[in-house]
Amino acid sequence: MGWVVSRHGALYAEEFGWDVTFEAFVAEIAAKLIREFDPERERSWIAELDYRKLTLWPSNILDAARRLYEDAGFTLVRRERHSSFGKSLVGEYWELDLERPVTSSRRDP
Repeated sequence: MGWVVSRHGALYAEEFGWDVTFEAFVAEIAAKLIREFDPERERSWIAELDYRKLTLWPSNILDAARRLYEDAGFTLVRRERHSSFGKSLVGEYWELDLERPVTSSRRDP
């Protein structure tokens, strides 16, 4: 998990110029996952209580990730400006309702 945190921080620093506070943010999430991991409920996603919806908080500059979220059935629910990781960014909140069937929302040009 340490390697994942390290690579995540290095990649975002290299590609987007984000500072070490992003790596610390990722490390906090990873530490919580390790401390509270439940193999009966968790795999690649970290879900909130009762697994009713998944919420992602990427930055709007992550175009490839945003396409993956759309393809997986996530919906963009809001955007907000913030200053994090040494940059001025626009955070996006993407949600997936786990109580409804997933269909791709991506439209090919």
